[in-house]
Amino acid sequence: MILIGCAHGGATVSDLPDGALSVGGVTLGTSEAEVLAILGEPTQRPQLLFPEEGLYDKKLVWPDAVAYFIDDRLAFLESNRRGVCTGRRVCLGDSAGAVRRRIGCESEFDASTKSFSCFDTQSACSIVATVLDGAASGFRLQCLP
Repeated sequence: MILIGCAHGGATVSDLPDGALSVGGVTLGTSEAEVLAILGEPTQRPQLLFPEEGLYDKKLVWPDAVAYFIDDRLAFLESNRRGVCTGRRVCLGDSAGAVRRRIGCESEFDASTKSFSCFDTQSACSIVATVLDGAASGFRLQCLP
């Protein structure tokens, strides 16, 4: 599952390597139109009656992805889209060792969440790679509000 989220505006200097906060060609802060061009039309556009935790104002759903937006900018993406890779060439199905080597930071496996993660202090965003049965099963990119 891939999850991308970000609530910051404007460019910042990252303390993670290039591509670390990108999944499937989608980066944090991408416009809705750009996300649709990459992921295609969603199967659902549920109305947020109570915006998620007061942060998100739009939600799009695909069979293998969920995206949230703030002011037309991607703020969160979760997906298990077949064949998807991060900008650091970590792909679904890669071994835990490959995830650790390429995720973009020195990361130890967290057994409680079954994941590796890297946090970018400049943007307050992170990437999380979930590992099940020894292989990458999903990614999550998100930012602190």
